[in-house]
Amino acid sequence: MRYTSVHSQAKKTAQPTTTQQAASFIAQNQGFTLWAVSSLLSGVVGLSGVFLNPYVTHGSVAIFGGTQAAAYVASEKNKHIARLEKAERADRSKLEADQQQLVTERAALQKQKAELDKVAATQASTQVALKTRADTYQSEIRSKVTLELRTESDRRIREAEQTAARLVTEKQKQLDDAIAARDAMREEFAAKYDATKKAAVKVVSKAQSEKQALGDKAAQTIKVGNEVLASERQDVNKVLERLSAEIEGMSAELASQKELVAKLQAPKQFKFKSYEAETGNQIQQFLSARGIVLSCDSIGKIHYGLTPIYFEAINCDAEQVRSQLEALQLHLSLVEKPSLEVEKGLLKITVQLSDDKSAKPAKDVVIVDPPLSALENAINDSIHLRIVAQSGSGKTVLLGNLINYLTQQVSSDYVLSDPKVTAPENWGNLQPTYYSRECLPHFFSLTETCLFRIDEAAQSVKAGQGMPNFEYQFHVIDELEFLYGLSEVSTVKEYNSKLFKINAKSMLKVGREHKMKLLFVTQSPLPSDLNLRRNDFENCSSIFLGSQISAGLNSTDDDGLLKDVSREKIAQLKAEHRARLARGDKWLYLFFNPAQPEETFIGRCPSPGHYAALAPQKDASQYPKNQGLAHSAATASKQPQTSAANTAQDSAPSCAKESSAESAPPAQDLAALLAQGTHCPDCGHHSSSYKSKRPTKNGEVSVRCKNKECATGTFKWKVI
Repeated sequence: MRYTSVHSQAKKTAQPTTTQQAASFIAQNQGFTLWAVSSLLSGVVGLSGVFLNPYVTHGSVAIFGGTQAAAYVASEKNKHIARLEKAERADRSKLEADQQQLVTERAALQKQKAELDKVAATQASTQVALKTRADTYQSEIRSKVTLELRTESDRRIREAEQTAARLVTEKQKQLDDAIAARDAMREEFAAKYDATKKAAVKVVSKAQSEKQALGDKAAQTIKVGNEVLASERQDVNKVLERLSAEIEGMSAELASQKELVAKLQAPKQFKFKSYEAETGNQIQQFLSARGIVLSCDSIGKIHYGLTPIYFEAINCDAEQVRSQLEALQLHLSLVEKPSLEVEKGLLKITVQLSDDKSAKPAKDVVIVDPPLSALENAINDSIHLRIVAQSGSGKTVLLGNLINYLTQQVSSDYVLSDPKVTAPENWGNLQPTYYSRECLPHFFSLTETCLFRIDEAAQSVKAGQGMPNFEYQFHVIDELEFLYGLSEVSTVKEYNSKLFKINAKSMLKVGREHKMKLLFVTQSPLPSDLNLRRNDFENCSSIFLGSQISAGLNSTDDDGLLKDVSREKIAQLKAEHRARLARGDKWLYLFFNPAQPEETFIGRCPSPGHYAALAPQKDASQYPKNQGLAHSAATASKQPQTSAANTAQDSAPSCAKESSAESAPPAQDLAALLAQGTHCPDCGHHSSSYKSKRPTKNGEVSVRCKNKECATGTFKWKVI
């Protein structure tokens, strides 16, 4: 059906009209068309000749040409129709071939579809088989695992039952023993209770009788007290009456006192410059600070150093000035006590001035050597400690003594830095942790060490546990100035002066609650030599040795370390220092604590190796161990059970004036201990002279005090 419709359509297309066929023929046969047209024209001309001249023979020619043209046209039309039929047959053959090819391709597609359906069926059957095998394998594994777990569980249960049975047996035995012990303790307690009850009855009976006696005595005391109160009440009333009268008199004097205001505000001083005038102005300033106002008048004739200075009394009398003469002597460091006279209405104060300015002891200065316990207590009260001394003044020896004392009494946790590498014997039983340049890394880690304890304290406080119970940790540096110099010449970028200042200030500012103590040595008392300021040493006590004692006593200006010490105390210390030098005392120290400025005092250093000799003899493995950087961030640990005040009876001299001196701990080498000597409990004077070196039954020896001004003479020292 499809082929028939196509053929019909092709046939319809192949039958054009006559006009179309003629036009197509003319276009395809231009030569023939030209010949036909020319023949036709000639025919027409011939015909026209016939019509014009019937006798002309051209008419036949025209007819023949027209006949020829018509025949040719019919021939060409038949050829064209033949060509069209041939083309139609070719197109039909090609169409049939294409249709045959489509049928072949459709058969191939149906075959491929059948194969794909077969593959899909095979795949489905394979999936079903795999799923069946997987389910079977999973069931087998589950059964096997369940069996193994059940077997292991049974085994552990049996072991647990055996262990429980054994423990029950042991606990039953312990319970039986505890019950037996409890019964025995009950019997013992009952016996002791009966004895205690009998004793308590006796004590109660005695107490009741004593209470009755005390009641009678108390009644008598109350009666006497009431009588005394009545008498005192009468005396108080009389005093009140007298005070009322005095108040009225004081009101009358108020007007006269107002007249002295102008003089009190600006008392006259000596304007000229001389040693005597300067002394007079110092006397006026000294008394003015105590509320006694004098106006400088004149200076009398000087006779052999005796210099009379005249003053006008503004708000005082002679007795008030006379009561200050002794303190004035100490303040001015005078050899003799000034005298006072009233001459022509003026106060005449005569002082002994001399051109000889060398140190001379004041006659009224009494030197009392403080015992070592005073130095030990001052060290215990200090947060940090600094020794200020020039080379050769015994600073390293004193530092070694202090470290040995602290490691014996407080804690053995210390880090000792020796940048100058000192002789080992100066450290006693201790050994430095770092030498020379090795000290720099430890020093520049002090800030991190402080922060470690601060952070640990913060965590404890946040957790509501309060401050941790830290153990004391000592960081010792000899000398800090030399270490500062090492940091300046170091090639390591981190070891610079700015970070040196930060680490030093961090350590000095750490409070007492963190229990980190810095002990260090400097040659200069000036904080600026360490790139620090004076207020950076507010938590640091200073021990001045040698010539630095005078430097310390003179640093009383607004920027000086001893600016908070009163002038009277400074004058007293200066006089004592001069007296000691004149007496020939050596190895002196000046102790200053910024928190207790009025407790500043002068004493004599303990002898070299004093505390090392007092320590019990140990082998090398028992000496205190310096922990180094690994222990710089120490965790909180138990605080020492005994304080320095409690242990002073065993290893430090007592400051109480008793019959026995400081008690020394046991020592294996008694001869070495006796050669070391001890200090007098009254005056603190060191002595190694004995009345008898053989210890008594109580382990005491008799020691002679070499201080002629001490009234003790001899005292007992417990050595074993």
